[in-house]
Amino acid sequence: MDFNDILKYNDIKCFVYNTPMERLYKRFDSVDKSYSNRLRLGVKATMRKPFFIRRFWKISLSTLAVVFVVHAIRVLVYTQNQDTQKILNWSILPPSTSMGLKNQSHSSCNEHIVLVRGLPRITKDMPRTTSKPTRNIGLGFLTIGISTVPRVGTSYIEKTLASLHENIVSSEISTTTIVLFIASLNEAFVTQTLKHIDEKYSPSVESGLLQVVQPSSSQMYPNFGLIKKRTFNDSLERVEWRTKQNLDYAYLFAYCESLSEYFIQIEDDVITASNFIQEIRNAIIRLENSKPPWFEISFSSLGFIGKLFRSPDLCMLSKYLILFQLQKPCDLLMNDLRNIMLQPQEIRNEKSLFQHMGVVSSLPGKIQKLVDTAFKDKQATFLSQQLQKDLNGQFKIFNTSNPAANLDTSLETFDAFNAERAYLNTMFGFFWAKTPKKNDFFRIVFLKPVGLKRINIKTGHPTTKLDALTDGEVRTNNGSIAQGGCGDFSTVGAFKNGHFVYDFPEPVISNGICIVVTQQMKTWLIVSEIHIAE
Repeated sequence: MDFNDILKYNDIKCFVYNTPMERLYKRFDSVDKSYSNRLRLGVKATMRKPFFIRRFWKISLSTLAVVFVVHAIRVLVYTQNQDTQKILNWSILPPSTSMGLKNQSHSSCNEHIVLVRGLPRITKDMPRTTSKPTRNIGLGFLTIGISTVPRVGTSYIEKTLASLHENIVSSEISTTTIVLFIASLNEAFVTQTLKHIDEKYSPSVESGLLQVVQPSSSQMYPNFGLIKKRTFNDSLERVEWRTKQNLDYAYLFAYCESLSEYFIQIEDDVITASNFIQEIRNAIIRLENSKPPWFEISFSSLGFIGKLFRSPDLCMLSKYLILFQLQKPCDLLMNDLRNIMLQPQEIRNEKSLFQHMGVVSSLPGKIQKLVDTAFKDKQATFLSQQLQKDLNGQFKIFNTSNPAANLDTSLETFDAFNAERAYLNTMFGFFWAKTPKKNDFFRIVFLKPVGLKRINIKTGHPTTKLDALTDGEVRTNNGSIAQGGCGDFSTVGAFKNGHFVYDFPEPVISNGICIVVTQQMKTWLIVSEIHIAE
């Protein structure tokens, strides 16, 4: 049988393409040996085709599988996004612009929130659309953005604002803007926050250092109840919370796009390091010639705190957060965007300039005790933590309640360490006052006459014994009590080593008790516990 006769059968070629070498040799075992060499050569020649054809079919089948899977995912995503589209339909932000390009539609990016306190900064390339007073023409150096919302049972924004004002030096005021976004439609919270601003920060508002903004309308937010999709195994409640947070940041970014050269995002429960703005300047100068150019610089190791951006990027950032509001929390979205903007690694300042101090999260029911160990002012961090322990500590020994009374003092109270903390056994902490002067007093006026049997008053820190009252006395009143002071009170006894204890031989009817400082003190004063037995 001739070799050429073998090759003329098409099934042989198919056999060659699909049969292993050893089985092929066995099939042609009856072929004339004179053709065996030619057969082997033929097999070797034809075996090249099966390799490529097999590879081709493998690639083709893989490609078809990928196309099928992609199509299935697209159908699934389209189906799942019907509810999502209802949420996104309200968004009217324009298409994104590229990083580094000047935003050509200023008004279209920041129309969602309105200024309610402060002076707008008008730059040369922006039309003057208001007759109200404005801040000096020209871009500032830095805008500090804060979004604040209600928290259950507490608020930290007051301490954050106080820390910012304390650590911004006078020469930096004209080039710095603090933008506080009250991202809530809760009227009570809005009223309380604005009242605090008006009472304490009117000079900052009038100078343009502080701007307070609010949502332009309730239509800014979608119906979060339509959210059905969960990611990262988060509950629907958490998905709603983080979605609103993404929108709050997006609106804040959009508003701040034209206020300064740079923008830094902080949360409403942080304190700042000393000289933090100069530290930011130094970091920018250090990274001026980085390749590729930096997109984001971190000045904190915690979450979405202390992130610095160039202001021309803010409009794009705003649209990005709105576009992917449902998919991820803001810090994870920013990590993705940083990679897209050719900055694969986080650029973090060696020392953190912002320290997290909040415990109660804005997400109801969440408690988070986060501390930045790289904070620049570690001593201040320790002090803040210690104050929290003192404020929330239970130091009282006596469990019985004191008689109902009104409390009055001429002493300057420190922070939240008010007089009630020393007198009411149901309250934690103690009373803490700044450097008392001679004749300063702490007065207790009973709501009805009390038969006094024993008075026990402890001063000084419960553990360190510091800030105790060394020069002071206790007085009582058996008649009518004048409006102020303790002039109509009679002396019962003096403090000894910061402690006063007196047992009456028999009950004495009294209308009030007064603690009086008899000498100027060099330290502060702590009254840790007052116990009155009747």
